Amino acid sequence: MEIKLSITICTYNRAEYLKNALASLAKQSLAKKSYEVVVINNNSNDGTESVSLSFEKSNPEVNFQYVIEERQGLSFARNKGIEVARGDYIAFIDDDAIADKHYAASVIEALDTYQGFSALGGKVIPFYDQGVELKWLSKYVWGMVAKVDLGDEIKPFTKKYPAGCNMVFRRNIFEKIGLFDTELANRCDDRYIFSQVKKHRLKVLYDPRVAVEHYIPSQRVTEEGIVKLSKLNGSEHRKLLRDSKLKQFTKFVDYVVKIGLSVILSIGFIVKGEPEKAKIVKIMYYSLVGFMSK
Repeated sequence: MEIKLSITICTYNRAEYLKNALASLAKQSLAKKSYEVVVINNNSNDGTESVSLSFEKSNPEVNFQYVIEERQGLSFARNKGIEVARGDYIAFIDDDAIADKHYAASVIEALDTYQGFSALGGKVIPFYDQGVELKWLSKYVWGMVAKVDLGDEIKPFTKKYPAGCNMVFRRNIFEKIGLFDTELANRCDDRYIFSQVKKHRLKVLYDPRVAVEHYIPSQRVTEEGIVKLSKLNGSEHRKLLRDSKLKQFTKFVDYVVKIGLSVILSIGFIVKGEPEKAKIVKIMYYSLVGFMSK
């Protein structure tokens, strides 16, 4: 049986989480010969190699590739995954994500059924050290924890796009849209690649069955972590638009408008007794700070 799907994990010094991600891929309901698991080690110096090779030894029935990408940066690792993948469909999940047991089967069923769609994304369900949803989280800032939930019906992505921790592509579209932008080392790699998908007028499908749980560590959602991530989002977005001064200015205006709207939303949250959600103002402000940094 041919390999239909390549599930790729790009990882850097996350061995403690990688073990669980790999375990979820070994428990898929789909026949093991129909998919492969690909680990791209992006110069880790922890136990990533040991975890990967141990997984391979313990799961001989799983098609498995372990590859080292020496060029540092997530987009380099993504591109290496595309290069070595053997499947017709190439999926990316994060090293701290847990795939639903029907993940692989759902990806293949969706792309086999909806032939007019070139890419696919599904639900991303964050889980936290505290075990409960963050009080400050509203749908306007789901991106801070990579949450994606467009409901329980299969539909096209329109204004939104899949998150980098749960995105799938037909292999052949990379011949049209090119590869990931290697100038984007930490964030916005998914935003870039889906901007290329949109540019080429290709369609992206949302399928809620293609679901992963995504671990969010405590330090990411502390006050310091939120400020740091907001600035990083802004700075990487500026880098994304580096070839167009007009687009940079338009995005600057967009940030300013969003800050104003976030103030209005925050007043509404406070009135409704949800003052924690007023944190949206801080997120938008520091995103602009990051965007303006050189």
